[in-house]
Order: sequence, then structure tokens, then C-alpha cells
Amino acid sequence: MAGSSRNRAAVLGGILFVGLLVGSTLAIAASPGPGVGRGERVPAVAPFVGVPHLSVPVGAGPFGLGYDSKDGTIWVANENSGNVTVVSGSLNTVVVPSITVGTDPISATYDSSNGYVYVTNVGSNNVTVINAATHKVVVPSIVVGVRPFSSAFDSANGYVYVANEGSDNVTVINGATDKVVSPPIVVGSAPTGVAYDSINGNLYVENFGSSNLTVIDGSTDKVIVPSIPTAMGEEYGAVDTTNNTVFVASCTDSNVTVISGATNKIVVHAISVGSCPRGLAFDSGNGYVYVADAGADEVSVIDAATNKLVGSPLLAGSDTFGVAVDASSGYVYVANVVSGNLTVFAPVYSGGAGSSAGSTTNFLGLSSGAVYALLGVLLIWGIVGTAAAVKFSRGKPKPAPLQPAGSAPPPPPAGGSPPAPPPGAT
Repeated sequence: MAGSSRNRAAVLGGILFVGLLVGSTLAIAASPGPGVGRGERVPAVAPFVGVPHLSVPVGAGPFGLGYDSKDGTIWVANENSGNVTVVSGSLNTVVVPSITVGTDPISATYDSSNGYVYVTNVGSNNVTVINAATHKVVVPSIVVGVRPFSSAFDSANGYVYVANEGSDNVTVINGATDKVVSPPIVVGSAPTGVAYDSINGNLYVENFGSSNLTVIDGSTDKVIVPSIPTAMGEEYGAVDTTNNTVFVASCTDSNVTVISGATNKIVVHAISVGSCPRGLAFDSGNGYVYVADAGADEVSVIDAATNKLVGSPLLAGSDTFGVAVDASSGYVYVANVVSGNLTVFAPVYSGGAGSSAGSTTNFLGLSSGAVYALLGVLLIWGIVGTAAAVKFSRGKPKPAPLQPAGSAPPPPPAGGSPPAPPPGAT
């Protein structure tokens, strides 16, 4: 019994020793490194592996995506099924399968001032307004221009700007009243995209037909720059609110043009991406711009600080279109028109607690580094303990076998005396 206790103690001691060694190594590997606090999100050294995190089925023909910054939901405009699907950014699951809107919904924009989502219906030439908190339609139809392709929310004045591809203008909706404000703003030919720059208060309208950008002053709703020539067939844009630059995608030329928001001048004429880039989104957490390459079924990633591509393209579903970033988690959502789903990419971060790659809070409230250390302690404790127990058992002499009662004693060794009889024996 004493030998078994010593064996168990050796096993336990060995597990602790080896676990401490391996666990410490894993914890160091999972740590964010010097100068990074817990909870901070920092770019990973090698961030991309080209593998999607998961796929979320939605409606038919998902085109545009909108992000609700209040509750972290993704709003999906499904053109072919005439509805909107709501996806939870924290669970990456559908919370509302279908909200019926107008004909051929193609984009969704969240208004943070009133908590409403504005859906442009390209087939019925109107906008449907939904209460994001209740998921109920509050305004079935606001009549706008012909073929409203997309919209943008101006957080400074609370207005929603709708790009009407078929009437070459922009309709302005007051978010406080959900009424159209003043006559439409005339822009270039076939405007398909509009992006708001919160730094300078301007709106950048991407004119597909005339291959240029029109700049509108959000404070006056007046055109201040009629035309910034860009690549052919640009459709959508995204604003880098860190560096005050505007990224515009050209499906025809398969590249992205970068424009300075300070000067409204082109700073980079062409960043080559995949075939037919369409939707874009900027992630303020890591400073990256995500570009949906519809013709290649992938997503290109641009470092907005350097205007250079980062890593290899991310493989998505069929006919990628809209892109949205969940600012709270860093997850990237891509709408796949033909696949009828969203591809969700895990955040491109490593480091502090709260990021999905690196140290995250999970088991017993511990960070992943701490969990690795604990598991390593237990694992290697067993390995070393087992080795110690085996060594101990080999070095100990084996006891003589027990003799049954009444049996004859074993014969004496050669040349020795017979064993003494037990007391009382005759």
C-alpha cells in the first residue's frame, strides 16, 4: 500500500512539472506581446489563412449588408426573396429569418440616431423603414428616385442619402421624420454607391455610368465637387475614418482607387484586387479594407495605412457582393448572392482578452493562455509522474510470495540451514 501511495504521488508530481513547462510555453505563444494591454485588438503577424469561419444561410440573393452598432446585428437585404434577414453578430446565427419589405431589396443602412434600418428596394423605387429593436416595419414605403441602389447615413445631420441609379440623383431622407427633404441632388450617370465621411462631413457618390465620383457637402446638401475621375465602372465605396481616405471599387477594371478626404484628390490610382470588386467595408479595429471580389468569389484585404494588399485573398461563397464588419467583435460578413448565404470570417486580431485569435476569455473565466497552461500542467504532470513511477517500481525488490496455510515451507537454499519452525510447531 505504501508503494502505491508513493507511485500516485510521483505521478501527480510529474504531471505538475511537465505541465508547467509546456503550459508556460503555450501561454507565452498566446500572449499579445509587450506593450499590448488586455482587451486590445492588434493586427496579427500572419493574419490570413484563407479559411472562412462559418457559413450562415439567409434569404435568396443576398446583396447589401447593414450593421446595427447598437445591438451588433447584421441586416441582410435579400433581393430575390424580397425580404430582410437579421443575423446576430455575437452568435453568428439568424435571429429573424424574414422581414417583408419592397420589391428587390438591395441594401440596408442603419441610422444610429433613431435606431431604424433603411432598406432600398430597387424594383419598387422606394425605401422601407424598420425598427431595429422590434424588427417591425414602421414605414412601408418612402418614394424615392428610380432604382435606388444604396444609401448612407450622415451621423452629423441625421439624414439618409439614397443613390438612385436610374434617375441620376440622390434622394435625402430626414431620419427624424422619415420624409424626403428638398428636391433630389443631381450627380453623375447611374449612381450606384454612396459613402459618408464623418471626418469632413461629405458624401461620396460613386457614378457607375460616368466613371467618376460626385462629392456632396452634408451640411448644405450641395455638390462641392461635381466630378473626380476614377476607374471605369466603379460601384461602391468605403471611408477610412482613421486616415480620412475613400476607397472606391471598379468592377470593370478589377481595382480599387484611393482618394484623400482632405483634398478630394486621388492618392492611389489603382490597387489591383480580384475580378470585379463590388462591396467594401472598413474595419477601424485593424485598419483594413475588405473588398468583395464578385468575379473571383473571394475577398481581398487592403491595409489602409499603406494601401497595400495583405496576405492572400479570403475564399468566400459564390458571387460575393456586400461586406460588413462587426465593430464590437471584428468579425467580417460577406454576402454571397448565388450561394444564398453569408460567409463569416473570424477577426484578424491576436492578443488581449476579447479577441477571437489569441487570448480570449473562456473556461472558468480564464484567458486561453491560462487554459493552455492549466491543461499543459495536467498533461505533462502525468507523463513525468508515470515515468517516475515506473522507475521506482523497477528499483524496488520483489517480495516473497505468500504461502497458503498448512503448506510446507519452501526448501532451504543450497548449503544453508532449514528455516526455523514457527512458535508452537512440533
